[in-house]
Amino acid sequence: MVDEDIDPANIDDVIWAMCARRDPRIQADIIRGGITFNRQKTFPTIARSSKALDARMRAKWAHELPKEF
Repeated sequence: MVDEDIDPANIDDVIWAMCARRDPRIQADIIRGGITFNRQKTFPTIARSSKALDARMRAKWAHELPKEF
């Protein structure tokens, strides 16, 4: 979120506003333990589609997908 005078589509303006309009000492929250690297061994497996389903989707949508897909 940025003020109304900042164009959110202009990343330079957004970064400038983030750096110039806040005080990180009092306006930033640090969340400890929120990174998944600490839980790699117990983190759930990423859901993936089967190779057969991938092939069916590529065949169906080949005209819409990039050639290298």
